[in-house]
Formats: sequence, C-alpha cells, structure tokens
Amino acid sequence: MKYKICIWAPIPSPHQKYFFEALSRHPDIDLVVSYYVSFPKERLEMGWEIEESRLYTEQYDTEYPQKALTAIDDWQTRIHVIPGISSTYIKKIHSMLLASQCQWIHWSERSGIVLAEKLNYNMKLFHIFNFLYRLKYYSYARQINKYALGVLAIGEPAKNDFINWGVNKNKIEYLLYTIKDNAPISVIDCYPQKKVFLYVGSFIKRKGLDTLLNAFSLLESRREWILLLIGSGDDKDTYIDISKKLDIAASTIFLDAIPMEQIKSYMQRADVFVLPSLFDGWGAVLNEAASVKKPLISTDECGAAYHLIEDKNNGFRVKAGSADKLRNAMQFYIDNPKEIVIHGERSHEIYKKFMPDKNVERFLNALTKWQGQQSGTL
Repeated sequence: MKYKICIWAPIPSPHQKYFFEALSRHPDIDLVVSYYVSFPKERLEMGWEIEESRLYTEQYDTEYPQKALTAIDDWQTRIHVIPGISSTYIKKIHSMLLASQCQWIHWSERSGIVLAEKLNYNMKLFHIFNFLYRLKYYSYARQINKYALGVLAIGEPAKNDFINWGVNKNKIEYLLYTIKDNAPISVIDCYPQKKVFLYVGSFIKRKGLDTLLNAFSLLESRREWILLLIGSGDDKDTYIDISKKLDIAASTIFLDAIPMEQIKSYMQRADVFVLPSLFDGWGAVLNEAASVKKPLISTDECGAAYHLIEDKNNGFRVKAGSADKLRNAMQFYIDNPKEIVIHGERSHEIYKKFMPDKNVERFLNALTKWQGQQSGTL
C-alpha cells in the first residue's frame, strides 16, 4: 500500500533529518515535509546546519498556513503529521485538516516546558501543578480520540503526558528521534593521561549544569578525571564562576560550541557521557554518545533516558536535580573503570534499535495498526 505523508515540522533538525530520508526511500512512502519556523540563530551557533534533502519534497513558509497547505496539490488525500497545536500556525493547519476531514496524526515530545521554566525547573512543583496545565489539552485530546488516526510519542514521558491529557492508550505508539549511522571518526587527541566525563549542549539552567558541577566536586579519587563541557549559551560565565567557587576549575574545561561533524570526535575521546537535564523532551546527544560506545548518565526528566539507558547495564538514570544521585553514578565509573568499556558496548547495542530504518518500521507498523482499527479488522 502506498502512503502519501505530509510532516509539519518547525525547522530542519538533525534529530529528524535521517528518519525523513529513510522514510522517503521506502517504496511505500510518498513524503512531503513542510517547515514553518525561521531557522533560529542559536541553533546555528550550536553547530546545526541548514540542509535541504533531495530525497523528498520540502517547502518553507513561516507566515501563511493556508498557502502552505494548498501549495501541496494533493494535500486533502495525504496523511498529515502535526506537532500539536501550541503555535497559531499549526492551529490553523489543524483546523483546515479537520474541516476537510483529512487524516492526521499527532507527533511530539512531552509538553510543559513553559510551565517548568516559569517554576524555575522546580520539578516537585511542576508535577504538582502540571495536572492543571494539562486541562488546556483536554479538548484537543477529545479531537485526537475522535478524529485522529493516532499519536506518536517521542519518549515515555511524552506517552504518559498524552495519557494524562485524556488520549486513549490504544491510539499511542512510539516514534523517537534518530541520528545518522556512524561514519569513520577521528578521535580528538587531547587531554592526555586523563579520563573524561563529557557534557555537550546548551549552557542554560534547564540542562542542570549546576547539579553536574556540584556532583563532580563531590567525587572521590578524581585526580585522573576531568569534566569537559562543550556548548553555547548566555549562562556560560555563571557556570565558570561556579566551578571556581567549588574549587574544581583546574579540572573543569569549558569549550564553545563546535560543528556537529566534530562532536562525535570529542565523544569518542571521552569515557562517560553525562546529560543532567532538569527537563528534556528527548535529548538526542544520548543517541550520539551511544553510537560511539559510551556509558550514559542522564535523569528521569529526559525522554531519551527511558529508551537509551538500561539502568546499571549501560549507564544510570538518576533523579533530576540531585547532585548526590548524580555523584553516585559518576563515582561508579571512577571506582569500576573496567565497566566503562562493557557499558559502552551495551550502549551501542541499544543504539542500533533506534536507527532511522527502525523508525520507519515503527511508523509503518503504527499506520497499519491504526488503519486496521478504523476499518474494524483489528
């Protein structure tokens, strides 16, 4: 069966690009991707690149939803994949799809990032008040249950979120972020005679870097280890000052953002990858680190940690914001250096489950299931 698909996405993303390309290569898929947000400067500063694919049709429109929709000649017969209705632009697209009785699917990460930020990432308060925040999705969940083919969740926290909105469980399937398969990697020859805990990402509060710095300061027997942080953000100087106050500046290295093609070289040089996020819908750097056989440490507020980390098997999923829990996970690798290679190998085995072609299988299986439910054959 030939599926005609239109995916609506804010910007070209390396977390989706390779899935889109794999999807377009499938003989049963005719793919259009429509972007609706101007490419943000901060993403370019992080090393992202704007690349257009020749494998599928792309279009860009940041102002006129109706024009963007009708620019697709056969839009009424396509299955549209939308990332929710949080933007006015996509709300209008969603309304037109409903009015024309088009088939559509919701696909997104967990919601609540605005609430989490307003609460200064106090996640205890977030989980107390989030049930009120979810009420605004109640009518949308009813539309999903009545009119949508289904929902694609980017991670377990997203799935739980949708259930709490009121979406029927049998309408929810996983469709996660993926990255490109490994090309040959040259290892960055730096920091000789040192073992490396590595963080890559933004220097912002949401990433939990104050927790990471505190955890590193609490480690015992860490003379052979350094903490390397790579990224960009307005709070970088704040974290440098924290490292000085904690008396770890001599073993803490801050680097500016680097081009994406170089990130894996630094990951290859590292020993353990740490993502201490206070709130992350997914966290694709965990895919990157797993692809080069690194143990992973992340938090229970990071979507990818529920899928790419098997606790104590290839890393640790710890309580977000807890320096003590994070310290214990990091200390494990100082005390058990032989486990670094063992856990890294297991990370790579898990990573293989989340390759772009595997995502295509998940997508097609979800479509088959939902269309079977609609026709009454399942």
